[in-house]
This record gives sequence, structure tokens and C-alpha cells, in this order.
Amino acid sequence: MSLFEQNYFGSISAMDEQMGRLWSYLKSIGEADNTIIFYCSDNGPEEKTPGSAGKFRADKRDLYEGGVRVPAFVVWKDQLKGGRSIDAPMVTLIIFQLF
Repeated sequence: MSLFEQNYFGSISAMDEQMGRLWSYLKSIGEADNTIIFYCSDNGPEEKTPGSAGKFRADKRDLYEGGVRVPAFVVWKDQLKGGRSIDAPMVTLIIFQLF
């Protein structure tokens, strides 16, 4: 495995670990049942990386489906049933305000 691949997969493992820490913290303060966790990627995979857009055309920075369609997950304990896959378009939006 190349150094680049080690960094790429290490980043995924680190994100997984941090999501676990977040969930553990929410449980410890009694807020896990009252919290929706929504996570998604920012764009499709970067060119020449281990990531894949699967059957979709192109990659990050392209407006074809491979650049804009990304996986996501939502956790809302006791409100959403797990194990489902929904293939419907949606939009994520980052709102940034400077003070």
C-alpha cells in the first residue's frame, strides 16, 4: 500500500473514530435520543485517489453526477429505522457568517 493510500484510508478510520467519540459523548450527557446526526461528503472523489464515483461520470470539481452525488448517513435514534437506502436527490448547504 502506498503512503498516499495509507493517508487516505487513515483519514477514513480517524473520521470513524471521531464519530464514535461524538456518539459516546452524546450518550454520556443523555442527549443521544434528542440528537440528529447527519454526515455526508463534500463532493465526489478526487481524481487519482482510491475513492470511486462508481457508475457515475467524473469526479470532484465536476458538475456531472460523479462530482456532486455523494453518500450520506443520518442517525436519529428511535425516530428513523436503520438499514434503509434512499436514492433521492437532496441538497446540503453550509452557511457561514462573518461577524
